[in-house]
Amino acid sequence: MTSNPYGPRFWFTYLANVGLMVAVSLLFRYADFVRHFGGSEELLGLITGVGMVGAITARAFQGVAIDRYGAGRIWVLSLALLTVCLLGHLFVGSLQGPQVFLLRILYTVSLAGAFGASITYVTLRAPTDRMGELFGMLGSSGFIGMAIGPTIGDWLFANSEAQE
Repeated sequence: MTSNPYGPRFWFTYLANVGLMVAVSLLFRYADFVRHFGGSEELLGLITGVGMVGAITARAFQGVAIDRYGAGRIWVLSLALLTVCLLGHLFVGSLQGPQVFLLRILYTVSLAGAFGASITYVTLRAPTDRMGELFGMLGSSGFIGMAIGPTIGDWLFANSEAQE
């Protein structure tokens, strides 16, 4: 805990969260992914719903893991899992079978772990009377990431559609 919580660790965490939210907001186009394979809105809802149930279920275990193993370790593990899940989507060839559902579950579980661990990491380094301030400041990184990500996604889709 430090009296000035806005040191390099905070700004590293802030930038990491911006990057995380850019990655998350790129997947705002997940409906396009499902549609690409001929999936319906109903299937999209099923895939994302199953993923959300996985994330909610994992929250109880993630909190315990953060307390037991430390926020930094769970944060890194969650980011590694997120990377594997995002790259795994590149190998999806069909929406038939459990692959896309498993990837979506692991994706939402890794996001929940990354967000929970990063918030814990930052707030544990703040004086008690400034935890809310740090939590709010870190939260603003999400808004920046959500502004950047869809712009990148639209640019990527525009370039891929132009090549078709």
